[in-house]
Amino acid sequence: IIGYIIIYAAGIWVKSYYLFAVGVIWNNFFGNTPGIALVYFGRIFHGPQRNLYVGLVMAMLMLGGAVGGLVAMPFVLDPENGENFFGSVWLAVALTIIIFFMVTIFVVEAEQEDGEDKPHPSTTPKMAAYILWMTIIASSLDTAGDEGLRMARSTILSALFPEWSTIARQNYLLIGTIVVAFSSGAMLSAIKHIFGLPKLAVLGCAATMITQVVLSIDGISSAPFIAIWHVGKFFGFMSTFCGNFMVQEVSPQDQRGLWTGRRGACNNIAKAISPLIFATIYDAVGNTRGSEMLYATALISFFSVIAYAPLVKLFPKQKTAATEEVLDLLDYEDISDHEWDKLPLAVTRKIVKMQIATGKKPRFTFWGDYSEQQPTLRACQDLARDDFEYLRESLTNMLSNRERMLEHQRFLKCVRDQVLESDYDRARAEIGEWIASYLEDAGYPNWDINS
Repeated sequence: IIGYIIIYAAGIWVKSYYLFAVGVIWNNFFGNTPGIALVYFGRIFHGPQRNLYVGLVMAMLMLGGAVGGLVAMPFVLDPENGENFFGSVWLAVALTIIIFFMVTIFVVEAEQEDGEDKPHPSTTPKMAAYILWMTIIASSLDTAGDEGLRMARSTILSALFPEWSTIARQNYLLIGTIVVAFSSGAMLSAIKHIFGLPKLAVLGCAATMITQVVLSIDGISSAPFIAIWHVGKFFGFMSTFCGNFMVQEVSPQDQRGLWTGRRGACNNIAKAISPLIFATIYDAVGNTRGSEMLYATALISFFSVIAYAPLVKLFPKQKTAATEEVLDLLDYEDISDHEWDKLPLAVTRKIVKMQIATGKKPRFTFWGDYSEQQPTLRACQDLARDDFEYLRESLTNMLSNRERMLEHQRFLKCVRDQVLESDYDRARAEIGEWIASYLEDAGYPNWDINS
């Protein structure tokens, strides 16, 4: 509210651009309520329910900005010199007061969980921090590259097709933007569990890049120009949403505010610097179509594609109830060692966890006789790809989440506590003396059991 009063005073009483800038900076500094809302819902909800509310916050952010633009448009354009613009400040003040009381009355404090086993990490796990910084860098590049579409929607469209500068047509474009934003969010919610957030982020950035290149082509009339812009913006919204969801997915719950703030800060820096750079390019070249500027922003979007691409493999896979295979422990208790060795690693690991959870001794096998196992080597090779893929995913999921690391430590302790005996001499004979000595010297634990 203080910021709005400063803005009004700058325009009506003092007539100072610098005071106006102070008011805008003040409001932006204290106006990060969407970021707070993302962290808030991330603390009180988990899993799909958290993603639902995070998505709704982002959708409301887009809707609020578009509706605000619609409401402010008559103040800006009537009269044409925009002298009534500052009258809209009082409407913003009134809405802010209403929201202040709504937040005070209806929003409750997130409950803190008590318990001795609850971890309180002081730092983010290294793997998670690496993924988060890669996401933030890629998201910032995406924001900077998206400046081409913003200028295409405002500067280039108005310069090429002046008839689209009227209030009515600007309102049509804003409504179209709202529809595109909600459609993109709905599509993302429906397919993100199928394709994964990083792949969709890559798709969104690539589509933004292609759209900017297409819009730079001479001879495109107003209708195709606007249609192509909306298609590109659909995917642009998708990559923006993906970046936010990825931060929410990986960041530890007690540090979600920190990482959300870092992403917001980097994105805002990119959003502040990119207009200065690309508007200068547009003015310096003097091409109304803005082809050179669009090529430059397309290059930045290409960099965002490169930045997101490694996360396709690196980002932790989110398991859902639909993807979890249900196993019956009784089906595996009496199988032979030969049959056990032919099971995928994902299955044997799950069976061992089920055995520990039910208080049973975990299954393990000896290395066995190589001459007897040689005919089965082809089957082992067939399993190897899926086993390594499972191992990569499980290690990434574990190393990017402190709670999962602690859970894995407890699992290993249970295995060591319950596997009480093994035939050490037999294991050395079966695996080979020199290999056994190497494993011992390298510090591998429990090498004498093949499980």
